[in-house]
Amino acid sequence: MSIKNKWVLIPIVISFLISLFYIIVVPGKIKSDAAEYDGLANSILQGEYSLDGKPSMEREPGYPLFRALIKSVSSNSSFILFIQLILFCLTIYIVGLISQKIDPGIGTWGLWGASLSYALAFYPSAHISETFVAFLLAIFGYVLVKSIENPETKNWVYLSIISGFIVLTRYPY
Repeated sequence: MSIKNKWVLIPIVISFLISLFYIIVVPGKIKSDAAEYDGLANSILQGEYSLDGKPSMEREPGYPLFRALIKSVSSNSSFILFIQLILFCLTIYIVGLISQKIDPGIGTWGLWGASLSYALAFYPSAHISETFVAFLLAIFGYVLVKSIENPETKNWVYLSIISGFIVLTRYPY
């Protein structure tokens, strides 16, 4: 499966539109968990890792660091939602690639399943880590499948690095 196969774009465009609908109609508010992520991102931009001026380990640093990188480009809170939308579409594409590698005959079902998942489609509209973690897990899955096909040392190093990012973003994973 590749971009050469234009039919692959159909589920990605559908999921893009569904997620865009959520971003426009019910954009996530920066409160509760999102407020902590945002506060940590702001503190990272000031060279700290704190909430309300006190060092904090309330949240894993991966997503606040991701937010800080995005905020260094644009401080508009909606901008991060559109970046998450792009990550969501990339996640769907990667899931499709993984599914096709595992079983070329029915690999498109993984692509469609990911593209029509309500939770995945809704999360880009929220200021929480789930979309970023799903993207990291998709990359991990792709490299894992690639490593099984071709067990080169570099692929296992990539898996270790990606695993580190995942743990720094959501330690239960």
